[in-house]
Amino acid sequence: ANRYSPNDSRGKMKVTGIRELFEEAGVLLTKNSDNADLAHPVSAPEWQDKVHNDPGKFQSLLTSLNCEPAIDSLEYIVTFTTPKMEKRRFDTRFFFSVVDDASI
Repeated sequence: ANRYSPNDSRGKMKVTGIRELFEEAGVLLTKNSDNADLAHPVSAPEWQDKVHNDPGKFQSLLTSLNCEPAIDSLEYIVTFTTPKMEKRRFDTRFFFSVVDDASI
């Protein structure tokens, strides 16, 4: 069972991290209907562009592949916040996941 629902704040952060991983690296960290975690490159740069331009398209991609984000495979590490002296500040969470290197 997932430790976090995709609807709670930590689950939403994990989905966002998985989406960002896909946008930036083309690696989609998902699970299939058998609940097996999958990390695989999606050879569809056009999907990366679509998701980058409209994050709502991420769900369309998942639906087309019949999978969902593998939020239970991510572990929280740390939060970094940009120092107060910076004009533009970020509040960033970092997660990690262990995947089979043969799958990416």
